[in-house]
This record gives sequence, structure tokens and C-alpha cells, in this order.
Amino acid sequence: MAASDPLRPIARTRTLPPYPPISVRLNESGTTLMEVHITTEGRVDDCKVITSSSSDRLDQAACDHVTRVW
Repeated sequence: MAASDPLRPIARTRTLPPYPPISVRLNESGTTLMEVHITTEGRVDDCKVITSSSSDRLDQAACDHVTRVW
């Protein structure tokens, strides 16, 4: 993507969701790839897991975080 591309990712907006305490105790880890819909007002109104972390708990925590914080 070109630097002037308005759809390029913005690294400063990347924040890590807090790990669910049970996932910490169970030593769960993984990466969740999500598709996020952003309204014209700039709010996230939908989050879908495209590639799972193999933990429904972590996937849900990631979507909840993005929906709440972004």
C-alpha cells in the first residue's frame, strides 16, 4: 500500500486486549485475525473472527476489546 492510502493500518491504534484471567491460568495463547466494520462515524459496529486463535475465549476477548476501545 502506498503511504497516502487512506486504508493503510495505523500502528499507533494497535492495542493488545487484556488476557482473560482463566486463559492466563491455562496458558492459552494465539493470534486472532478479525474483520472489523467501522461506521462512517468512526465506531466499530461489527467484529468477525476470520482466523481463530484456537481459543473461543481469546477470540471473544479480542473482538470485545476492538469493539469497546477502537
